[in-house]
Formats: sequence, structure tokens, C-alpha cells
Amino acid sequence: MSKFECWQTKEHATTYDARIYYPTVCLKKLYQDFNEFILLDKYLPKNESIKLLEVGCATGEIYRFLQHAYPEMEYIGCDISKFAIESGKKKYPNVNFMITDPELNEIKDVNPDYIFERDVVVHQTDPFAFLKQICLSAKKGVFFRLRTRDKGSTVLDVEKSCQMYHGLWAPYIMLNCDEVVSFLADLDICSKIVILKNYAILGGHHGRYLPKDCYLDETGTAESGVYIEIDQGTKRPEIIIEKKDENERIPFLYKFLKRVIQHSFGPKSSRVWW
Repeated sequence: MSKFECWQTKEHATTYDARIYYPTVCLKKLYQDFNEFILLDKYLPKNESIKLLEVGCATGEIYRFLQHAYPEMEYIGCDISKFAIESGKKKYPNVNFMITDPELNEIKDVNPDYIFERDVVVHQTDPFAFLKQICLSAKKGVFFRLRTRDKGSTVLDVEKSCQMYHGLWAPYIMLNCDEVVSFLADLDICSKIVILKNYAILGGHHGRYLPKDCYLDETGTAESGVYIEIDQGTKRPEIIIEKKDENERIPFLYKFLKRVIQHSFGPKSSRVWW
């Protein structure tokens, strides 16, 4: 059985469909509070003509946010799911969506300024090879989200580091934060590495079953946003590791909106997660 079979299901392709109905102001607020989007806001140039490739774009759920926040951006989305890409093209017919294989061979000719991905690295059988590939494929920078651990080595055995998703098992690898920083620094192409951690976001959603270490305080697991500034030949990158306030909470307005959408559109919309 393919380690990536769960991402090919129609259920995965419709997971975030309810977000189509979010008012733009609420959609913007939803995304801008995530670590990776906080880093986007800080480091991604505004009002400039840039090309951004989203790896693992699913149905293009963040395109509408990026369209409003970065109107000069050329957005390209790629995913291994045929169902997701077909859905994305129906939602946003003017956007360039492309199907890729798990090795991302199809992105070689895209030549993006920036690459963006959320959680794709944790679902790889070789996450470090994946990180190297996206860093080498971007001209200016990479933004991504992953689950990090402060204690304990990265467990690369996908029989132990895995999750249940839509009834199928898939890799789910939490990367040791120090190992990630050391690996990226040794690539000699990173001039800056910024990591923003949120220890308050743990566990799973959408009926997922995650590695038990996600739930153990002593592991020091965090949902971490990462920004990598690309500069070929850099030997000693600037490293910034920050911690997000654990007491931040999702505003009442957005919790209320979620309940309204779930009530209006039935059980399927209950998969929406904030």
C-alpha cells in the first residue's frame, strides 16, 4: 500500500470545502494567526511581483487569503491528489494548478521565488531529503509548517511515526528542532533560519490518530512555522527561534462562525478545523 494513498481520496479533497463560505475578513483572520502566516507577513515582500509555489496545495484553500494579502503575487499550486487539483481548478479557474508525483519532479521548471507548504514535510518518508529539495528549488526563500520536538531524536521509521487519516495509515514524523536547524545550516544556502513555535497546539483533528509523543509535555512538541532565507554559499546562517504566547485563543467571532457553517451545511462541514 502506498504511504501517500490517503491523500488521493475524495474525502481528503473535500476536507476544507466549507471555507469557501467564510467571509473574506474572517478567512484573513483565521490564517494570519497561524505561525507560518505570521512569518509570511513579516518576511514576504508586499506589493512586489513575486512567484510563489505552494507544495501540497490541496484544493487551493489559502489562495483567496494570499490573493488579498499579496495582490501582485503569481500563485502556483501543486499537489499529488488528482481529486484535490480538479476541485481547485473548479474553484479558481484562473489559477495555475498542477499535479505532481511525491518526488516533486514536476516543479523543476517552475523556478519560484518562494515556496510555501503546510505540514507536507511531516508526511514524507524522508523529510530531510524533502526539505533539501524545496530549499534548492526556491530562489529567495521557503516558508513551511511542521511538528517539532525539543527532546528525543527524530523517529524516521514510518511504522512508528504515522497517523490514521480517512481510514488509511500515512507517515507523520515529528522532527527534532535542533536536527532541523543543523541540517538546514549544513546546506550552505540559508542566510537566515527563523522558527516560531506554538506549544499550545497539540493533538489531531479530522478524526486523525497521531503518534503518542504529540500528547506528552515532556517531548516538547510544538506546531512550528519556519522561514528560510536563501542565499547560495552562506556558511553561517542567522538563527532565530521564538516562542508564541501559549495563552492566545481563537476569538469568539470565529468560533461562532464555524458553528453557523456546520449547522447550515451539515455533518460534512464538521471536519472544518480552526
